[in-house]
Amino acid sequence: MSVFKDKQTNKWFFQLRYKDIEGKTKQAKRRGFDKKKDAQAAEREFLKQLEIERNKSAYITFEELANAYMKYSIGRKKNTTIKNQNNLIKTVLIPHFKSINIHKITPKDIDDFYNSVLNKYSNTSMKNIKRYLSAIMNFAVNFYELEKNIVNIVELPKKQETVKLKYWTLEQFQQFENVLTSIKQKALFNILFWSGMRKGEVLALRISDIDFKTNMITVDKSWTGEEISTVKNTSSERCISVPNHVIDLIKELIKYKKDKYKYVKKTDYLFTAYNKPNPISPTSVNIFLKRGTELANLPHIRVHYFRHSHASLLINAGVSLYVVSRHLGHSDIQTTANIYGHLYPNTESEIADVLNKEYEKINQKI
Repeated sequence: MSVFKDKQTNKWFFQLRYKDIEGKTKQAKRRGFDKKKDAQAAEREFLKQLEIERNKSAYITFEELANAYMKYSIGRKKNTTIKNQNNLIKTVLIPHFKSINIHKITPKDIDDFYNSVLNKYSNTSMKNIKRYLSAIMNFAVNFYELEKNIVNIVELPKKQETVKLKYWTLEQFQQFENVLTSIKQKALFNILFWSGMRKGEVLALRISDIDFKTNMITVDKSWTGEEISTVKNTSSERCISVPNHVIDLIKELIKYKKDKYKYVKKTDYLFTAYNKPNPISPTSVNIFLKRGTELANLPHIRVHYFRHSHASLLINAGVSLYVVSRHLGHSDIQTTANIYGHLYPNTESEIADVLNKEYEKINQKI
């Protein structure tokens, strides 16, 4: 019984516990009824409205769910992550599942969806599409009474991709460097090429991040073009060494800034525009690269390919995959192996040589 009489006021009230549409246990209490039947009627009306709300969640469309999830993500994820996530949700997921009741979506619907977009996107993009679809369905399980997340039981179809890793050789980089006239651009692209840092990581560098005694650079933040954020993952937080000539270029850049702006603080960013406090935009770096590439008559590459160029340089110099992985700030060595493993030459022939030598040792003892 959930209807009671208040002995002090001689009035009736109802009190009950219930679960809202988000699954949270709550308590409802309404007072001040003259008659028991009035309190009972109010309780029935309350439960009726609660059931209506529950039914609404049972008939929610995918578009309504996706919009609720995007709103839920605000403040819980990095802005750059939200931007990329929302772009895929709005352009890929919502157009396909738009008005379908989330409780009616079947594993076959998801498999058909994957196959319909497979040829439009890379395997990496397909993994992201599945990840965001799964996150939305998990959200529905937690807040909209969806029985289970069926996304996890449907495997992604894979297509064969022949991706040729693009990078510049040292000779090509020197050819590019020769056409640069600005100390800011020389320092910028030399750091990119000789450190393997990501573009956002380089743009976020402050003078205080450079240890001029040890030639070490602290990498612990990134510039998105709108804000300074944390680096990609915990492994991306690292201290890396750079050659002497890169440190010399950084010193030359700081001297230029002091001569031009008179006062430079250790907390200042290295790469700013027109004495503005914030770093230059990532788009500006793209423009610098495009102009320099055209002047040097070199094949066009993206800024991120300087990272590939650096990795190639290390690998060809005989640096181990483990050391390259830590230096680049990858989350695990498998990531490095997937991207750069094929650059390690003659792996199988080296194994064969080792085995042959071991076999010869045995024969010599006989």
